[in-house]
Amino acid sequence: MMDLKNKLSHFLEKKLIEEIISEGKVMNFKEGDVIMDYGKRVKFMP
Repeated sequence: MMDLKNKLSHFLEKKLIEEIISEGKVMNFKEGDVIMDYGKRVKFMP
């Protein structure tokens, strides 16, 4: 998470970074994985 914090610190506020780290979920995907399909609705956007 420290690497993520360092990358985000260049353009986001400290409080927002802390919230992203505490509430967010780091996910890894392989090349070719479908993470969102065409025509599907986004139900939630932070």
